[in-house]
Amino acid sequence: ELAIKKGEMLVNGKMIQDYFGGEVSRRMYTEPLRVANAQNKYAFTIRIIGGGPAGQLDAAIQGIANALSKFDTG
Repeated sequence: ELAIKKGEMLVNGKMIQDYFGGEVSRRMYTEPLRVANAQNKYAFTIRIIGGGPAGQLDAAIQGIANALSKFDTG
């Protein structure tokens, strides 16, 4: 498995930008980080099983948002 550093995300062993290609997808999966002002603050390793590409992207976004909410101490 790849070693990742802050600001990077892996999905099923691939860099997120390689797993979910395209600008629209990038904007979608980086939105929770932008809203939480957490760009380049955390590294994420995401494992998704089943579903199609759109469902997997939605699941990844939800997981990122949920993880960030657990770290948000206000």
